[in-house]
Order: sequence, then C-alpha cells, then structure tokens
Amino acid sequence: MSKISDTSRLEFILEMIEDIEFIIKENNSLSKALNSRIGKHALLIVFNANR
Repeated sequence: MSKISDTSRLEFILEMIEDIEFIIKENNSLSKALNSRIGKHALLIVFNANR
C-alpha cells in the first residue's frame, strides 16, 4: 500500500473518532448516547460509514 492511501485511511479513522467523541459529548456520556434514540442512531451511522 502506498503512503497516500495509508494517510487517507488514518485521516478517515481520525474523523470517525472525532464524530464519536462529539456524539458522546453531546449526550454527556456513552451510556446516555446509547440510550438516546438520536445518539444511538448517530453512533450506528458512524460505525457503519466504512462498510
């Protein structure tokens, strides 16, 4: 694999981590995010973004 594709992959992973952190922060905790209808769906979308 090339350095460019590795860099792109790492940038994508960083974006996903930042999205997860944002969702958790908006809901004040992971458990609240998972118990929230919107938070749960948002996390599922992020987790499935690369499939």
